[in-house]
Amino acid sequence: MGDRHAAQDALQEAYLVALPRLGQLREPAALRAWLARIVTRECWKVKHQPLQSLEDAEAVDLAPGPHQQAESRKQLES
Repeated sequence: MGDRHAAQDALQEAYLVALPRLGQLREPAALRAWLARIVTRECWKVKHQPLQSLEDAEAVDLAPGPHQQAESRKQLES
């Protein structure tokens, strides 16, 4: 992938996809190929996902979450 962090992200995503579906694997001998396919797909997704602009990321981070909203209401009521 050319980027260690991107590869780690892809591997983590592959784990999250594979683990819940492990019981659906019919042939234990196919485990290696099955996992390789999942990892390959997740690597492609991570490598080809559009980059988010810093401004967009900051806008999302600035949006108040439920805890912040509750705290704001609490302060307004006081």
